[in-house]
Amino acid sequence: MNVLRLWLEWNENYEKLTELMYQQARDFHSLQLMADDLDKLRLRAVAATEVLLKRLNEKATLKTD
Repeated sequence: MNVLRLWLEWNENYEKLTELMYQQARDFHSLQLMADDLDKLRLRAVAATEVLLKRLNEKATLKTD
């Protein structure tokens, strides 16, 4: 379930970032820092998803053997 939480956190922050991109009150540097942090979170979620899918695939393979 941690993988799903990572994706939900990424989605929430992505929505915030895209909203801020359309507001003129934010400077480009702040947006770039947020985007970098968001990309790190996305990469963590991708890696965790890959591990989870591998484990699920291994379990499914064991059940069919």
